[in-house]
Amino acid sequence: MLYIYVCKEGVMLHFQKNDKYTSIAIYAFCVLAALILIVMAGVNFRTFTREVNHLISALQPAIIGLVFAYICSPLLRFAERVLLPRLRMRSLRAARFLALVITYAVILLILAVLLLMIVPQITMSFQELSASIGAYLDDLWQSLDAWIRDADWLGEYESFSELIALEDVQGTLVGILSSVAPYLGFLSTEILTVVGNSLLGVILSAYILFHKDHLLAFFRRAMYALLPRRACRAITETLTFADRAFGRFLVGNLFDSIIVGALAFVVLAIFRMPYYPLIAAILGITNIIPAFGPVIGTIPSFFIILMKDPTMAFWFLVIELILQQINGNIISPRVVGSATGLASVWVITAIILMGAYWGPI
Repeated sequence: MLYIYVCKEGVMLHFQKNDKYTSIAIYAFCVLAALILIVMAGVNFRTFTREVNHLISALQPAIIGLVFAYICSPLLRFAERVLLPRLRMRSLRAARFLALVITYAVILLILAVLLLMIVPQITMSFQELSASIGAYLDDLWQSLDAWIRDADWLGEYESFSELIALEDVQGTLVGILSSVAPYLGFLSTEILTVVGNSLLGVILSAYILFHKDHLLAFFRRAMYALLPRRACRAITETLTFADRAFGRFLVGNLFDSIIVGALAFVVLAIFRMPYYPLIAAILGITNIIPAFGPVIGTIPSFFIILMKDPTMAFWFLVIELILQQINGNIISPRVVGSATGLASVWVITAIILMGAYWGPI
């Protein structure tokens, strides 16, 4: 409350604090500021979305670091709970650092083993595939030429190549390549940006994991300082439930994908399927994607085998259908379980909607 006194010395101003009016003023200011921001965002919606996307792009290393730290957190907790008590270390910081080193060493070891097992086989498969594509296309061209010749569609031309004017085809291909070239430069720049952000995100994830107790304590104190206790308890319960459900789903889904890739590798090798190491790697990696993963992995695998042997491509579809039934009815329910508690239609809707806005993250 502001008081004005008139005395011999002149006009005196005196401010008396009133908690009630101060709270009302703060709430009114916050509501007015929020309304102004909402109106400005609605009027300048394109500018607002562009700035939000720019902010998200700038924070991409931090987002990747948080995601990677969340994935590595169960392994870090396992190292601290099982391995470190046997060492009887007194310093908590030294114990956390050692657990962090063990976590990243295990992850690098797993990646190295997978790369040593898969990359040579995939490289060999790509070499065989690239060597056979030329012969396959030549056979396809000759078959098409013979079919058109039998149908008597050539007219005055002697071959299918003369009919379609090979020079025009070459000119069309040159035009397509010239139009695609600028996009290739943009794509290479985007790939370098993603690689750089990923490396920075891995470094940030190590910092986040090492100081996770302090960071969680800071966010907890900030939440209790800014929000009522009832809201804080509700947020804590919701985040705990989401962490338990999503963490179990994420870890289980990774193990399920590894099992699917290994099972596909063994089964396809038994049936002597063409390029089976490459196909098994594709099926295992795409299985990480919920709902759509098996379909995304099956389609390119089918066409890769079709180039080599159409009959084996048909049997591949049969084998893949059986493997997905085994995975969906036996392996996945036991490894992943009903972690999310959502029906499949809501999972698919969430993937489509959030994938359109946030991408792979």
